[in-house]
Amino acid sequence: MEKKITSHIQKGCIVAITYILFNTVITFAKLTNAQWTDFVAWFIIIVGTLLSVHLFGKQHQNNQHFGSLFSHGFKTAAVATCFIFIYILIKVYLFDKQCIFDFAVSMAKSQDAKVNEKIFLTNLQSKPENIRRFSLLYISMKIMSILFLGMIGSLVGAVATPKQNLQTK
Repeated sequence: MEKKITSHIQKGCIVAITYILFNTVITFAKLTNAQWTDFVAWFIIIVGTLLSVHLFGKQHQNNQHFGSLFSHGFKTAAVATCFIFIYILIKVYLFDKQCIFDFAVSMAKSQDAKVNEKIFLTNLQSKPENIRRFSLLYISMKIMSILFLGMIGSLVGAVATPKQNLQTK
């Protein structure tokens, strides 16, 4: 009986679904501004990718090189990022437009602690191009951070996965 190899697409879908479910629960619980939620989301991406690489190595009887393990993990992270990107677009443009305002206020406060939140939001809402600029910034920062975390997870997974002594040709 031949062992079935799980593809990076299936693993990426599992990582993305886990992230999306967590993010949806956090959004409905109105905990989006809590700092710990970011760490849990990062943990989901890194550990999901790391476990994907480890499972890939185990399914191949630990007979894979570092490069193939890393590439499998990064492909898993890329698939997860594609699904999460679609989720973020739907969330930002259809359901949770307030997240852009929260992001803009947090960015402004990180630049200057004396920002008056009400005046800032009034100025932001008066110009639609500002909302569009902040939404593009929000989406691009989320996607790049997810890819970066997936790269870290695949790197750690490729290093941590046991390998047999492989002969180079």
